[in-house]
Amino acid sequence: MDEFLALTPRQFFNAVGGFVDKEEAKIKESWEQTRLIITVIQNKPVYGYKNRVQDAKKILPLPWDTEKVKIDKEEIESVKDAINAMNNGFKDSSEFNSGN
Repeated sequence: MDEFLALTPRQFFNAVGGFVDKEEAKIKESWEQTRLIITVIQNKPVYGYKNRVQDAKKILPLPWDTEKVKIDKEEIESVKDAINAMNNGFKDSSEFNSGN
């Protein structure tokens, strides 16, 4: 209990965030195992039928299969500007070019 009370707000939110990430990873792993089991059962060979193997993602699509990262053009430009500013700062600095 003393450790909990000694946490700063940032430490507390970092701990909670880590716990949530860990739990989400467990849930995803469980669903991936379920999908694998379903795929094996679905693709088992049956006498007299052609075995057409299906992809696991087609049999049981999961939400994170189609997650795409959305990046705004403004965000890209701000990162480019920051990189250019850093590069210009290094070029203009005589401290790095003098060899001392």
